[in-house]
Amino acid sequence: MKESLKAAMTTSISEVLETMFFMTIEATEDTEWTDLTDSTAYGENLFASKIDFKGPLSGTFFLMVPERILSGMTEMFMGLEEREVTETHLSGTILEAINIIAGNTFSKLDDQTVFNLEIPESVEAGSLSSIAQSAGKEIIFFRIETPGGNLGLLLLYTL
Repeated sequence: MKESLKAAMTTSISEVLETMFFMTIEATEDTEWTDLTDSTAYGENLFASKIDFKGPLSGTFFLMVPERILSGMTEMFMGLEEREVTETHLSGTILEAINIIAGNTFSKLDDQTVFNLEIPESVEAGSLSSIAQSAGKEIIFFRIETPGGNLGLLLLYTL
């Protein structure tokens, strides 16, 4: 199951970020997400979102994006100029991105099975460094490399 889930996530990451946000990316499975949760490492704000889900698997997806990359994503997604992008736009973009990535992942995993996605939420990026220590949860983390820096997609789940 874990390998099928990784394959579905890899495909979804590529399809969503390249098609909807016009990003050139390379997604690689990684074991360290804590460096991506430290905004001081980037010298800028780090935005994070989460979406809970239930179905044959239950858990949470987390997406972490540095502000400058998220600003570019927002410009492309919403057709805005850089000067027009607001904090509200940035928040909306990351929430929509996690929603689409999660939904696409589950449709790639099994398009006949129902997964219930909750409403995506913004989260404090710094809190993610300890959140993955949840007992009994499987962990999958992808570092998503772009020309402008790295994003992170973390999945915690139980069967």
